[in-house]
Amino acid sequence: MILPTENDAAHGWTPGKPTVFLGTPANEGYPMFSSDGRWIAYFSNEAGGIFDVYVRPFPNPGGPWRVSTGGGSNPQWSTTSHELLFLAASRSKVMVTPYAIVGDSFRADKPQSWSPTIIVPFGLVIRRRLPETLASDASGQPSSLGAHAHRRLVLLGLGMVGSGTILTYVLAYLNTFATTQLHMQLDVAFGATVIMGLCDVCLAPVSGWLSDRYGRKPVMMIPWSLLFVLVVPAFVLITRLATPAALLGATTVLAILRSLGTAPFLAALTEALPARVRSGSLALTYALAVATFGGTAQFMVAWLIAATGSPLAPAWYVMTALGCGLIAMALMHETAPVRAMPAGLIPAAG
Repeated sequence: MILPTENDAAHGWTPGKPTVFLGTPANEGYPMFSSDGRWIAYFSNEAGGIFDVYVRPFPNPGGPWRVSTGGGSNPQWSTTSHELLFLAASRSKVMVTPYAIVGDSFRADKPQSWSPTIIVPFGLVIRRRLPETLASDASGQPSSLGAHAHRRLVLLGLGMVGSGTILTYVLAYLNTFATTQLHMQLDVAFGATVIMGLCDVCLAPVSGWLSDRYGRKPVMMIPWSLLFVLVVPAFVLITRLATPAALLGATTVLAILRSLGTAPFLAALTEALPARVRSGSLALTYALAVATFGGTAQFMVAWLIAATGSPLAPAWYVMTALGCGLIAMALMHETAPVRAMPAGLIPAAG
């Protein structure tokens, strides 16, 4: 779909009527414009089976040209060279494809690995040291939790995962927000996305260790409470100063708190669900929350900014989601093994 806009940033953007750009029987998604606005990269399963990355001209007809050869998704255009990057089908490495524009044709070279694949069996090592959180389920006895308790856990999970998803997608939207609302350069705005990734890589293990030691609830609720207090001031700082330092500094603070608070609630939900329904319930809860709240978050942000005329609208939206997440966290029982297990079940040191 294409959503045309009228007016300008000074007078406020006015959304027009959405029109269909590409409508085929296949599933298409993740459209990304090239820096010159002439091309759109996206992924589609039009060839049948797995998704591949394709490129079409915009707005003229033509193409499509398939870029990936063995599956791919999430294309991104390089801003410094004629290269298109995308995730491999395994989602374990990034591929890069040099390309050239010849007349009205798009010509892509053979994709090559941009990031090396390093496979280390961390999961197996970690799993050997984890105690089973629900010994009754492991013994094969029926769970003492009834259907009502399962529904309650799923609803609390939707609240926690939904709040985290909205926060994640709005922070990811800061890239677009900085270029469209604050008129920053794309390479500067992309720094916000890089910061989020770095915080996740560095702080998720720290958050897990802290929640094992001090409990899931305090380690997830303290960062969420600070986010609830700080998200509006952070957006005020970003919009009032409109400088790269303000954008990256505020993003760093929010991303640190997000990374510290996310891992514990995912672990808590997993541990709270009985083993016999754990996989299905967790998958359903996570998928429903991400599809519902993540799939609409950036559309909601764009609509709220257009409807209210306030660049602070995303902050209030996130604050509301964080409040709902905090309520769900408060209603969860503590599930950290050392905190939740009876003394006789706690593994002895050494």
